[in-house]
Amino acid sequence: MSKTLLSLVLSALCSTAACAPDPADLVEDSANDSQIAEQQNDLTALPNSTYYIVTHMDTRRCVYPLCGGYFTARVNQKTTVCSDGTAQPECRILEFDYSALKLDRASQDKLTGYVQNGQALLRGTIGKTAPIGGKTYDKLVVLEAWNARALSKPSGTFVRSNELPLACPACASFQHSYLNKSGSVKSHSVVFDATRFPATLSAELLAAIQRKPEGVLTAGVLSTSGTRQVWTVSEAYTPFAPSGPRLGKLGESCGSRGLPMDCETGLFCQRPDTANCGRADAPGTCQTQPSVCPTIYMPVCGCDGKTYSSRCVAYGNAVSVDYEGICKAP
Repeated sequence: MSKTLLSLVLSALCSTAACAPDPADLVEDSANDSQIAEQQNDLTALPNSTYYIVTHMDTRRCVYPLCGGYFTARVNQKTTVCSDGTAQPECRILEFDYSALKLDRASQDKLTGYVQNGQALLRGTIGKTAPIGGKTYDKLVVLEAWNARALSKPSGTFVRSNELPLACPACASFQHSYLNKSGSVKSHSVVFDATRFPATLSAELLAAIQRKPEGVLTAGVLSTSGTRQVWTVSEAYTPFAPSGPRLGKLGESCGSRGLPMDCETGLFCQRPDTANCGRADAPGTCQTQPSVCPTIYMPVCGCDGKTYSSRCVAYGNAVSVDYEGICKAP
């Protein structure tokens, strides 16, 4: 039978009420795929590969860096390849490198809390730290971070959940692609454990599965209810969102379109006098706020329209200078 004729036959069958889900869609795409993936050390070619989760802290009592850090494992896999090339149940990660995420300090602290509590999925690579006492240790370079939403202990299989184009009323609506190995399962519905997810959160996550191309990473199990397949979620993960707008670092340009509008704690966006207080969208740079100023009187008019006894005092109040002298009446 030609491919064209086969396609027409399948289309005709799916247009009837008898269009039932293919049993092959309800199990792994291939048992052999699962076995092969289990043996592979390098899974970076797979679209859902290299996802890790912290399992527990290293609480052994010995001298750092021989002890310390966090044990981390690839989800859905029995082994994790450590920086020395050996496959272990877990690798002890001494350092987490979040630099690729370009987070401000508050956001990085927030993510670190999720990670250390086992409430995040991290996509990245395990490499080596800089030598410490002549020896290197495992470091996880993080390229993506997803934080848990129910803040509960995940159970089941980790997958990426997306909505499928609706082929027919009886066909499966969702696809759940395994993380760190090939294969997927399909379901007619996604159900969030009501003991873990409030109704409003369940609705938000279901909408993300349906509308966002990246879907939602979920941990769950597939079950059968009559003729329908149900994916029940024990934990769900969405891309980690920074605490707020990115804050500029010391010496970084700021205060203009495409740049941080504010600076990190202890810094302020200092504009040069020629910047006209940013009225023409001229940027400044993040500089340290002075904590002590000499007792001199050389008044300046700040960009906030107030007169300060000196330029230093204005900067100490995180205010750039509009012009020298007492502020003129508007």
